[in-house]
Amino acid sequence: MSDRAGQEPIIVKDKRRFDADGRPRPDTDAEPEIEPTETVESPNEAELEALESARDQVRELESQLDEIRSAFRRYKEEQQAIRSRMERDRQARVDEDVGRVLLGVLSALDDLERALAYAEDGPLAEGVRLVHQQLLDTMAQEGLEPLDLVGKTFDPHLAEAVELAPAESPELENVVLSEIRSGYRFRDRILRPAQVRVGMKMS
Repeated sequence: MSDRAGQEPIIVKDKRRFDADGRPRPDTDAEPEIEPTETVESPNEAELEALESARDQVRELESQLDEIRSAFRRYKEEQQAIRSRMERDRQARVDEDVGRVLLGVLSALDDLERALAYAEDGPLAEGVRLVHQQLLDTMAQEGLEPLDLVGKTFDPHLAEAVELAPAESPELENVVLSEIRSGYRFRDRILRPAQVRVGMKMS
């Protein structure tokens, strides 16, 4: 191909798509160039064995990791159980100490209740009644509560039957008619059972 005036010569590499002057041929479809396929070699037996061995090691490590996780979880649960048991024991000792103090205060309450039973209405009786109520309120804040037994079936776990009285009707048999000494519950246990009068059928 000859040089054109003032222009570089056009070099045509693919003559199927271009004519001698470098213009594309309208009636010719270019065939796509075919990329050479890359040959993939299959792994040999040694490589397969190495791969399987690596998989076995991974499975073994995963199994060991699961055992470590399980052991750590058991350790945390045991530690939590120990802390909970220690806290319960500590709380039980505190409750026992507080209970002993409250038992001493209950004796003072009994004296105030006996005084109120015989006191005539007046400023003195009102003062004793206020002191009695203040003591009850203070002990209630510590978890002490009186047992409410009158009119209910007698329960030997809650009260001592120190007197028996004739039951005026069958419905009052084995029923607490009145309290002789108040009983109290401290949190989840009976601090002092009540002393009560119980209705019984008299033959």
